[in-house]
Amino acid sequence: MASHREYTMPLQEKIDINYKHEVNHVYELAQKHYLPVDFKEVKKEGPLHDAIFTFRLTVGEFTAEAEASSKMFAKKAAAIKMLNCLGYN
Repeated sequence: MASHREYTMPLQEKIDINYKHEVNHVYELAQKHYLPVDFKEVKKEGPLHDAIFTFRLTVGEFTAEAEASSKMFAKKAAAIKMLNCLGYN
């Protein structure tokens, strides 16, 4: 039986095991093509308990921006947009 601690965190806030996959994929592609990578938090809106984060990802001359309810998910969403922009679906 699972312990109580496993269920104290909402499901959407649990660490997403695919988070690093997309972000790492962007870094690996950029490194392979000798392109600089830059993640920047460009906006944070709302109260602390219900904030929306916006991150901008720049790879070489390409830029993608995404927002989410956590920094981790905003970075992941920006990485997914970048991969789509670069033709990696």
